[in-house]
Amino acid sequence: MNRRFFLTTGALGLSSVSVFPSSIVQNNNFVSLADFGKGFYSLYKKTTQRYVTSLSNSFIEAHKEILISLTNKGYVYNNLEVTVLGESCFIIPLKKSSMLGFNSKELAIIIEKEEGGFSHYILNEYQSIGLNNFIENFDKNIEVSKLDINVLKFITPVKVLKESIGKESVFAFENALKNKIVLRSSSKKQLVSIS
Repeated sequence: MNRRFFLTTGALGLSSVSVFPSSIVQNNNFVSLADFGKGFYSLYKKTTQRYVTSLSNSFIEAHKEILISLTNKGYVYNNLEVTVLGESCFIIPLKKSSMLGFNSKELAIIIEKEEGGFSHYILNEYQSIGLNNFIENFDKNIEVSKLDINVLKFITPVKVLKESIGKESVFAFENALKNKIVLRSSSKKQLVSIS
């Protein structure tokens, strides 16, 4: 084999790989809402994905600020689209890698405030698992009982009542039907209560 030919083609091939990385061709670093479980998969089929640029200017500005915060915290996400839950509630699926190489799936919830502007909340992995299981079971119970309840309206936060992160994380919100839903989660259990 011609050594000079081998070195030239090897160097050209290697330089083309370094100049044109595969992450440009295939950007699958982010996670979809459908990847969270059966509950969110059924919800994913009922929601719409919207490009951020097609939403209001105030949302676009808030979205930019939120993305800076998420990037600083080490989250990977799709920065072009959001999942629309309701008129004033949007979700961004997040993925975060730990030092050990494990990925956690979390959710950023963006809610429009009554006085204007937007605020965002991050549901950790355990809260996301709890919410996924709640949506899955609630959807099955509605189907079996043949009730006429809109799952999307029921689980969409309109107003956040409490958010705390610690040994036991709590996320309490009010939905459009005026129900209070509280997600409590720790590493060993996830509880959802409705009042």
